[in-house]
Amino acid sequence: MSAQGLFVVGARLLGIYFVVSGVTSLPGIGTTYVAAIGTSPSNAGVYTLAVAAQLILLILFGLLLLVLFRHMPSDAFVEPHTFNDLLKVGTQLLGLCFFASGIAGIIGWVGEAFVVQEWSFRLSHIISSALYAVVGLVFLRQPSRLAAFLSPQAAA
Repeated sequence: MSAQGLFVVGARLLGIYFVVSGVTSLPGIGTTYVAAIGTSPSNAGVYTLAVAAQLILLILFGLLLLVLFRHMPSDAFVEPHTFNDLLKVGTQLLGLCFFASGIAGIIGWVGEAFVVQEWSFRLSHIISSALYAVVGLVFLRQPSRLAAFLSPQAAA
């Protein structure tokens, strides 16, 4: 299978993972609200909305991957040309995953900002989430550089 064909398969599998993760976590929204009430009654709704937004984002991102990559490229069943082609596909798929995790984390931070009082916790969360999103974008936009870096060197 070509690298493009593998990317389509991987993107669709990642899309299914995001949809299933989001849908199976939806029942936890009620529990999140109850837990948030115990922490800060005035902000429980905002925190719960942030959690719901994270789950909806995962579901939408998964559906987007399923829709965008519903067709196989015409050269899908051609053998891959190089090991680097496969590494490029892998880094791009990791990039999609990191980017989605980072954006979901940023949305979660918005909800936590209304409930958690410790700035050090909130600051570390937003920095971590932003880094995930940035790394995801780098993986998506620079697969050739990453593949060259990760590719094993030929034995002399």
